Amino acid sequence: MSTVIKIITTDGLAVEIDTIDVDFIEVADEGLTDEDYMEARYFNLVMKTEEEYLLDVLANLSCDETLLNLFDTM
Repeated sequence: MSTVIKIITTDGLAVEIDTIDVDFIEVADEGLTDEDYMEARYFNLVMKTEEEYLLDVLANLSCDETLLNLFDTM
């Protein structure tokens, strides 16, 4: 299912993405694995176009549920 969300990267860049274009998402916190995603604060969001965005969950609370759901579907 396709959902368009607005994310804010750790660099302060605001980007609108369609979740159908996400290749994968991974935990970026040091010492955590992808299995620890519920405790993670930082995620790498990699698009099918090979663009990468580093996200801070606290800066993206409006779409945190969508980001966490990406882990469940990928």
